[in-house]
Amino acid sequence: MTLILYALVTPSGEKPRLRGMRGELLRVVSAAGVGALIGAVSSSPQPKARNLRAYHDVMLAVSRRFTALVPARFGTAVADEAELSFILRTRAESFRRLLAAVRGRVQMTARFVDVSGGEEDSERPADRSSGTAYLRSRAMLHVRLAESAACVQLRGRAKRWIRSERVERRNRVTTMYHLVPRGAAERYRRAIEDVALPDGQRVHVSGPFPPFAFADPLQLEAVAGRASGAPISARRRG
Repeated sequence: MTLILYALVTPSGEKPRLRGMRGELLRVVSAAGVGALIGAVSSSPQPKARNLRAYHDVMLAVSRRFTALVPARFGTAVADEAELSFILRTRAESFRRLLAAVRGRVQMTARFVDVSGGEEDSERPADRSSGTAYLRSRAMLHVRLAESAACVQLRGRAKRWIRSERVERRNRVTTMYHLVPRGAAERYRRAIEDVALPDGQRVHVSGPFPPFAFADPLQLEAVAGRASGAPISARRRG
C-alpha cells in the first residue's frame, strides 16, 4: 500500500469522514501539534486529467472541514506512518507557522490579459544556485510584476481583505493569488469584478479555493523530497 499525503492540517481529534481520489477513507496522523491528512491506496496516482480533477475535488471538500490546511502536491507519498511522524516532528515549527498563516483563510484568484507590453514572465529560469538565491530571485520578479498599474489598481480595490499575495505572469496573462478571510470571499469577488482595466480588459475571478498558491514549496520539500526523491512545487488552482 502507498500512503498519499493530501495536506497538512491542524489536528482536531475528530475523524474527517472524507474519502480520497480513489474512494479511500482519509485519516489524520498527528505529531508535535501538526496533522497530516493521508489516504492508503494500492499504487501512486498518475498525473492524468481525471486524477487531477479528482484531487482538486477532494481538496475542495477537505478545505471545508479544516480551518487551517496546507495542500500537498498531487501524488505526494510517504513510505509509512513512522517516516511521516518523524518528518512532522522535525519540521513541526515551520509547519505550524504555515498553518497559522492560512487559518480561516481561502485563496481567491484574479486573472487578466496584460496589455502593458512588458516582458517579465514568471516562467523564466530562477537562480537555483542555493535556496536563498532562488527565493531572492523569485521575490524580485514578484515585486516587478506586482508593481504594474493593473495589479496596483486591483489590489487597491480589495486591500482591506488581502492578507497575502502571489503574482505570476505567463504568456501575457497575469494572475494574482490572494489569501483572504473565508467570510470575505464574495465581497472580494464583487469588488474585483467591478474593476475596469485599461483597453477594456476584464478580470476573471475564481475561488474560493484551498490555499494552493501559498503552500511554501521549500517547507514542504521535507515531505515530498524525503519520501519520493522528487522536487515539490506548490500547485496553483483557479
